[in-house]
Amino acid sequence: MHTVTRFACPVLVLSFFSPMQMVSAEDAVLEEIVVTARRMQESLQDVPSSISTLSSEFIRSERIQNVDQIIALTPGATFTSFHKGQQDFSMRGISSQTEGAAGDSGVATYVDNIVIGSDFAKSLKIMDVEQVEILRGPQGTAFGRNASAGLLHIINRRPTQENEAMVEATVGNYSLMEVNAYLNGGLSDNSSGRLSFHFDDRDGFTKDLSSGRDVDYVRNTSLRGQWRFTPTQDFDLLLKLEWSEDDDGAPIRRGPDCTKPYLEPPFGNFTEPSCDPWKTDVSDRDDLIFTRTIVIGTAEVTWDFTEQLRLTSITGWMDAEMDRFADIFGTPLDVLLQGNNDKASQFSQEFRLDNSQQDSALHWIGGVYVYSDDRKKIGENRDSLSYAGPPFATTTDLRTANKTTSYGIFGQLSYDVGERTNLTVGGRYSSDEKDFSVYHGTEGGLGDVFVDPSQNPINAMAKESWSEFTGSASLSYHFTDDVMLYGLFATGYKAGGFNGEPYDLVSAVTPYDQETSNNLEAGLKSQWLDNRLRLNLSVFHTTYDDLQVVDFLPS
Repeated sequence: MHTVTRFACPVLVLSFFSPMQMVSAEDAVLEEIVVTARRMQESLQDVPSSISTLSSEFIRSERIQNVDQIIALTPGATFTSFHKGQQDFSMRGISSQTEGAAGDSGVATYVDNIVIGSDFAKSLKIMDVEQVEILRGPQGTAFGRNASAGLLHIINRRPTQENEAMVEATVGNYSLMEVNAYLNGGLSDNSSGRLSFHFDDRDGFTKDLSSGRDVDYVRNTSLRGQWRFTPTQDFDLLLKLEWSEDDDGAPIRRGPDCTKPYLEPPFGNFTEPSCDPWKTDVSDRDDLIFTRTIVIGTAEVTWDFTEQLRLTSITGWMDAEMDRFADIFGTPLDVLLQGNNDKASQFSQEFRLDNSQQDSALHWIGGVYVYSDDRKKIGENRDSLSYAGPPFATTTDLRTANKTTSYGIFGQLSYDVGERTNLTVGGRYSSDEKDFSVYHGTEGGLGDVFVDPSQNPINAMAKESWSEFTGSASLSYHFTDDVMLYGLFATGYKAGGFNGEPYDLVSAVTPYDQETSNNLEAGLKSQWLDNRLRLNLSVFHTTYDDLQVVDFLPS
């Protein structure tokens, strides 16, 4: 067992009014931020945990359209984006990149209460959003799918009875054309609909000097339709179908040092033609592509069947596919070409029961969760040094598939011990089973780099299961109506998995262990100057056991 510890100095978050704003004394106050981090609507300043939010107004004014832009604006979070389909989110210093078909992310990404399990599908286009909530630290006692490092939740605008429409067109340099639009309104006395649309098309920023081509162009078309049915004030049904398609240029790779040879004899002779990061010289091929299609369906039912009890059912389905063919070495010669076809199909069902509508000192929530995820990485073919001929030219064929079946039971109790003190405890039991298969074979003189020659090809299947009980407890105290101090302890869990690129039979069938985390946190949430200044502060110490990392070993 390996233990990794993360700790941090306080994270300071300030909100204030600019003195340049022309507002009256009565209006010069910060708006209340309402979040659903504990599955009930409450003020951000009353939640005893570290949360960041982005409002719809801020997202629109800052032209935020991608998940990595959200991460970049989140204190304590970072990202590395190799391309749209390979997003590596980190929260509080812990990376969440997955490799192969059998890995899970430590930072969960939710869209309208539905988790997006596959890394290549979680960077959906941001459009017509109501709010984004980012929860740091282990999660699982209130959300369906558990997370060991944190959670990002994108909450889109829902249909209402108000008739409204918007069309916004943008043009810019690099031949940018962009359209955002929505149409919302009542369809009958008890139903409403909302249609959201996005389109963007832009030439590449990076130019290939040999051909003069723009090589990292992008195009996305996204469409979301929603229908809401509210026959009574106690029953709410929401159906949503969302489709997104990307048609981009292939990701561009460059040498690590523009002043030194990136390719040397006997394999060639190449140094980057320019240290300008937007100028390069890559393989002159017309089949280097990146395409992706994502379809998400959601059915959400909320039923207040008594004055005290609410039942929520959330059914989610996603089907996604990505094709990529890229020059992953990045020279005029075809040193290393890689083609990927990723497919993912998932289904989730969550049932929750709570008394959040009740005005009492005790609030509770309980739920069950079922999740199924079927992923395939087919035809990861690598053509290495094909121009060099024997004995160097090598072809590698790597195919992995994995079926995950997961169950969870979770609950949380929140009790007002006194007028200013709140105690919240929660627990979760998680169980995951993975059924994995892999084919890894090579042909050519450099095949030994990828596969043990005595075991070429590797053709194997394996199955393993993991389970864990995790929990959380927090205590908060309001010194005044505007100043709250809290302490939090939470544990997290992420299932184990299988090597995405095994070198031999042993590494193919040997699973890696589950990851667990223990987070100790203290924080201050406060408002000052008659709610003109908001000051939130947090400090944490997190220990990870059996931390899962991607590491390429010498071969």
